[in-house]
Amino acid sequence: ESKIAELKNEKEIRSVILDVRFNLGGNDYLWKKILALLIAEPLTYETALATLDTPIINRYRKQHANIVNEIYPQLQHDVQSHRTTTENKKIEFLGKHFFSITKEIETIIPAKNSLKLSCPFFLFVEDIYSSTGGLLALCNRNKSMFSVGFPSSLALGQGITPLQFALPNSGLIISVGTDVDISDCKNAFDTINGKIKVPLK
Repeated sequence: ESKIAELKNEKEIRSVILDVRFNLGGNDYLWKKILALLIAEPLTYETALATLDTPIINRYRKQHANIVNEIYPQLQHDVQSHRTTTENKKIEFLGKHFFSITKEIETIIPAKNSLKLSCPFFLFVEDIYSSTGGLLALCNRNKSMFSVGFPSSLALGQGITPLQFALPNSGLIISVGTDVDISDCKNAFDTINGKIKVPLK
């Protein structure tokens, strides 16, 4: 935040480059905060997440939401959720299981100390994962943001922190993604959400 504040004295900023190459993620709320410190106008986007409808996953999602609100209370002022709808249904390209489909419209609000930039944003990507993939998904759905780099073969997109548990005997930690970002997806391959607007070779 302090580094962004230093740019207040710049006379003219024609573009913003967010270099997230080799970034393995962290938390979606952090990049939302960074964008809130840069943008001039509210940034609205829609996300559709498909989740297997099981008691364990449903319990985990509720616990995760409570933890996020406790750790990042200040972000409630920077991110507003307009509407959330949930329905249970099958998704043809994801097999015969029923999924809980959550559609949410969120808006990132410019922070009070935002630089209020209206210039193009360029996102440099290569070998990214986790929440960085959430930023890429937003970038690809926004007309003023451009992803540049190399397509990913890993599953990316919006979502919550994976569910982690330990096997009882070995103690081996297993990490399981509970959500699939199906926004604008027409087939199973699209759920990777690794497309790049300006791909490099």
